[in-house]
Amino acid sequence: MARRVPDGYICAHANQARIRDVPLKDKDCLYAPDLISFAEKEGYYDSKSGKPFSFVDAYCPLEPGGLLYCENRIWSIFRRVAPSQNFSTDYWRAVKRC
Repeated sequence: MARRVPDGYICAHANQARIRDVPLKDKDCLYAPDLISFAEKEGYYDSKSGKPFSFVDAYCPLEPGGLLYCENRIWSIFRRVAPSQNFSTDYWRAVKRC
């Protein structure tokens, strides 16, 4: 699963899938023809559940340890690319802001 990143933008993943919704008719989206059927066959997704297919949930479910480690790396990339944004460390430390 891949999506084209528009010119002038960046995307950072740090060993973590980011794509949830799969725009099946978007020409800037690449995926295997059996992306969803394979997930069903392997038990990663149940179309009968009524839930829409999510690439992340099927193939790379999020878990707390991975999130903490990966989000730290993502934060570091964006703070270097756009230092004027002054991104808070609260993001990767998972500090809830009200």
